[in-house]
Amino acid sequence: LPKKSNKSQKLTMAKKTKKFVWKNSKAKALLKEDFVEGLLPLEEEDMTPEQVFLSRPEYSSTDWKLFQARMRGLRTSVKSSLKDSADDAADLAHDRLLYPESEFEIDGSYKWHGSVAETLLKED
Repeated sequence: LPKKSNKSQKLTMAKKTKKFVWKNSKAKALLKEDFVEGLLPLEEEDMTPEQVFLSRPEYSSTDWKLFQARMRGLRTSVKSSLKDSADDAADLAHDRLLYPESEFEIDGSYKWHGSVAETLLKED
């Protein structure tokens, strides 16, 4: 009998031991999207991890015990990002009150972006 090569043994082992990777998973992307769009509440009191897990079939590809911890971490991350985004928007609005955006480029020519001419051209 011919011996199997080590390479083919490694490939079959790799197939058997292939693990679910959360980092780039569809489940993580959907969960994050649902939190950002407000489809899922950011507060755990409003919807339990079990309810979230059962809300989409894509989440079932993850281990339930790991899903709970990963969801909590993602909730915290999304909350922080949304808060930072709101703070940035408020800061920019404040700065624009103090220093309105100029109508002119550095060389003295009119800016195109946001100009009346751009608006009229888009209407045509």
